[in-house]
Amino acid sequence: MYAVVGVATIPDLGVPLDDYTQYVIGQSNYHILTGEKTISDMDPDMRFYGPAFETFCYTIDSMFYGEPDTLQKFWMRHGLVFLLFTLALHFFYKTCLIIWKSKSTGWILLLMLAFCPRIFADAHYNSKDTVFMSLLIIGMYFVLQALQEGKWKWVLLSGVLLGLASTLRLVGFFVIPVLFVVWILHPNYRENWKQNMKRFGLFMLAFLGAYYLFFPALWAHPIQGFAELVHRITHFPWPHYTLLAGQWVGLDRMPWWYFPVWLFYTIPIPYVVVFSIGVGVFLMGIRSKIQNAYLLLFILFWTLVFSYILIARPNLYDGWRQLQFLIVPYIIICGEAVHRITQRANARYIVWAMPVAIFLQTLQWHPYQYVYFNQVYYLTQDRGSFDQDYWHLSTMQAMKWIQNKHPKDTVALFTENSNAAWLNAFLIEKAPRNRMRVVSNRADADYEIEPIRHSRPYQPSRNVVFSIAPGKDTICRVIQLKNTVK
Repeated sequence: MYAVVGVATIPDLGVPLDDYTQYVIGQSNYHILTGEKTISDMDPDMRFYGPAFETFCYTIDSMFYGEPDTLQKFWMRHGLVFLLFTLALHFFYKTCLIIWKSKSTGWILLLMLAFCPRIFADAHYNSKDTVFMSLLIIGMYFVLQALQEGKWKWVLLSGVLLGLASTLRLVGFFVIPVLFVVWILHPNYRENWKQNMKRFGLFMLAFLGAYYLFFPALWAHPIQGFAELVHRITHFPWPHYTLLAGQWVGLDRMPWWYFPVWLFYTIPIPYVVVFSIGVGVFLMGIRSKIQNAYLLLFILFWTLVFSYILIARPNLYDGWRQLQFLIVPYIIICGEAVHRITQRANARYIVWAMPVAIFLQTLQWHPYQYVYFNQVYYLTQDRGSFDQDYWHLSTMQAMKWIQNKHPKDTVALFTENSNAAWLNAFLIEKAPRNRMRVVSNRADADYEIEPIRHSRPYQPSRNVVFSIAPGKDTICRVIQLKNTVK
């Protein structure tokens, strides 16, 4: 049911600005694999993006559709993202069962992940961060299977999946030192350290083999190419600034508190409360807790990545979407509190009420979960103190409003400094799409759509006929430029 609802609501959330670039990445790598092009023909700026998922989507597109309507192309791509995330939820539940041996704890944590508003939104379209997080969840489940059973097939499978995941986000390499500590140094495995060293060696071979196999741009020069990739990712030259708590931050002024503040204001308050309790439960029983190697694996992963972010201050932007995978160990830590509470008969109903409340809140925000802020934001922050619609997804709902207002008219649309209208037209049915012309000059347009990334609209005193404000901030406006529509 979750997958059906998610795939059915894909057109509600729109097409992000990066989506066509991702499509082209898949297209370029597909032609390299078929021998129609060489790696040197690829756009240099696209070589550094892991292509496996995009190439798979483009291959399916070519096999079954040929040259279909764009509605089919992009609905299929987004649908595959959501289906992969749904599959990952299944493995996340099984991971929770391994850690706590409790179905109640597993279900509550599963629902917390499934209906976290911004995660739910990204699962509809984010073929980078959500796909990485999903592969990470599945890969980590098989790591736990390898730790639990010691079977070589789980070692091999976990290495392949996590190597594949790391082509999308280099941070996947952080799993390697964490797994080494648990597998070789943890008291539960120290006696069989020689056998575990062999297992770890197989994991590394599978990890690196999958990483290079699924990254064609590194085939010609694996060492030099990887060094260039690391330098580019750690010094990504994104030239713009992000509005965060009323301050402009960016590459030359990245505060250590970037991620903690974004996370605090954009996840539901119960998550923050339960996480804090979970940390306390873990610390109070730390001697016994570290005996649980499965739990320790996620704790160490969270600690290592979080410490890196605080110390190295990499160039982050677009909220915390590049770090959304950290919601997984975050919710695992919440599990310490959830599991403790579910063991108390007089308190279990309270913790079960939490996912129900989160589901209702996520439903209330639909289809604007991508700009969700919690109640603390409304109480403590001024309007327009954070970035809002950084991927211009609200353009979709603005176009639907125009379409409903002019069901039979041909309408010319303009978006300044953005191809958002052109992109979102991909998910509109052919007949109404053909009545919408995206023009490059404002003078030729009937309406201007103004998705708002930062706090203030570009032109505050215009003829605004429709605006979108799901919360405290306006995220999009429709401006009528002409009184008559042909």
